[in-house]
Amino acid sequence: MSNGIAFAGDLFGSFPKPGVQRLLATDWGKLSASVEMLKATNLLEIYSGHNPKPFPRKELEKMATIEE
Repeated sequence: MSNGIAFAGDLFGSFPKPGVQRLLATDWGKLSASVEMLKATNLLEIYSGHNPKPFPRKELEKMATIEE
């Protein structure tokens, strides 16, 4: 993450647009904490699972915290 890029894997989905992946989550508290941790960094781009193209930070900022 020090270079402004994160590989977040399946934390995020990207279809039809970038968003928090809810289908396979088993611990909602950790899901929210992970998203908020990434928001607190200086990321510029995030790679989600199964998509070769990253999404920009502005998409991360739009994502709401997940309620348990």
